[in-house]
Amino acid sequence: TGRILIPQDGYVLGVDAGDTDLITKFVKVGARLWLHLDLWPDLEITSAVGGGPRLVKDGQVFVPFAWEWFSLRHVQERAPRTAVGITAGNKVLLVTVDGRGGRLNTGMTLREMAELMVQLGARDAMNLDGGSSATMVVGGRVVNDPSDGFERPIASALLVVHRADAVNLAGQMTTARTRPLNPPARNWDLDDLDPDPQNTPRSYPSQ
Repeated sequence: TGRILIPQDGYVLGVDAGDTDLITKFVKVGARLWLHLDLWPDLEITSAVGGGPRLVKDGQVFVPFAWEWFSLRHVQERAPRTAVGITAGNKVLLVTVDGRGGRLNTGMTLREMAELMVQLGARDAMNLDGGSSATMVVGGRVVNDPSDGFERPIASALLVVHRADAVNLAGQMTTARTRPLNPPARNWDLDDLDPDPQNTPRSYPSQ
């Protein structure tokens, strides 16, 4: 979301501010780099969207944040959230929760977001980019309240597009605003919150 110019015939190698030493140590100007992308497991995937961590699996809260390299702070903080889910009847759920708007608009933790997706009927669900990027647009109109007060420039988005030249969305798409949710703060058992599919020993990121 920054203002980095990407060469038309090249790429930009971006790293976090704390990892610049890795670049200066191992990468020199003029060096040749190889990029290898692989999927695990090796599935025949034709389309993909970035996000995480997972929120719901088989109708149950499932937030393996450390397994998927997300920090504990990201899980516990209340913030605007965006998620996508699919029901047992193969209906797609696109959900945005506003936050950072005062006492009645605090956002959700990822555990709370997972519980909301279960309440909405999700069989499986995944967290998407939230925070200031949490924006939902229906029919060309913003239907939530972005925390910055405007739509943030983003690099990617999940779109639902009808292929016809014109379509009447009324009756085909349902949007609903729910009342503010402000559950009391709770302490969660980390092993319950972060199930590990392979029971691998791990440490939790502090940031």
